[in-house]
Amino acid sequence: MPSSEKSVIVIVDQDEAVLTSLHSFFSLESDYNIFVFTKPKEALDFIQTNATDVVVTEHYWLDLKGRPIGEGLPFLSKVKAISPHTTRIILATIVDKEMIIHAINDVGVFQIIEKPWDNDKLRIVIEKGLMKSKKSKDLVERTRKEITETSRYRPSGRGRVVVVDDDEITLTSIKSMFDLKADYDIKTFTRPKEALIYLRNNEVDIIIADYLMPEMDGISFLAEVKKMAPHYPGILLTGYADRENAQRAVNELGLYHCIEKPWDNEDLCIVVRNGIEKKRLFETLYKKKEHKKELVFIAYAREDKEFALGLAKILKDE
Repeated sequence: MPSSEKSVIVIVDQDEAVLTSLHSFFSLESDYNIFVFTKPKEALDFIQTNATDVVVTEHYWLDLKGRPIGEGLPFLSKVKAISPHTTRIILATIVDKEMIIHAINDVGVFQIIEKPWDNDKLRIVIEKGLMKSKKSKDLVERTRKEITETSRYRPSGRGRVVVVDDDEITLTSIKSMFDLKADYDIKTFTRPKEALIYLRNNEVDIIIADYLMPEMDGISFLAEVKKMAPHYPGILLTGYADRENAQRAVNELGLYHCIEKPWDNEDLCIVVRNGIEKKRLFETLYKKKEHKKELVFIAYAREDKEFALGLAKILKDE
């Protein structure tokens, strides 16, 4: 049984040499309890009965002939269901865009690390993950009732949505769709720099940006938005984003959601509605003085990394 005073890290990989190497490396840290597994089922059984702070797993498991027999993301989805506060990290030899989008939207992966990795960099990522997990799990439990009663904090007033795409037809399509399906105040821009000027002077609830734009790509644009307003949920529309940039959106940007073109209008409406509710919910709770510092960690536990950074910045400035 793990010591209650030490952080619990679970590592899953079918390669015993990898497990031995990582176990030896992290065992040098006196504050860690390291548990390694070659079988995901055994790891899940452990997590069900032991509080776990961080899970690190391989993306693909292969048979003796090199054929995939299992994937890390479905395993991490089960980890999330069992223990939502556990930080999830994936090690990947092959990283494709579809995998990254799944990691963002469905699994809430904290970081994607490509093989071969640097142990010191992996340790830094795990330390950040431990901070997120340990500072949030108790706070989330204590405030669960208030957080989950979202009906008390439904968005009041019109949702304010900014859409940025260099294609006028796309902007018209999105605006027309929302005009029919929701009562939102939609502001559209073909130039990211004009959108940034608007955002410096106006409060909004959510931002939708295309990836491929001539003046500035969508990830760079959302990174600029994050600097001025880290609590704004950002949605990236992508038909062309390459693997490296999609991975950057996971590891650096804390993207709220990634939607592939052509998108489904109903799915986009749901994602936008949930993003607006999330922002308004945290804003409402943030106004309650006694919750301010706790909300930073609650946000991390709910996979809202960008909002947590926003709260932390505001607290620092106060």
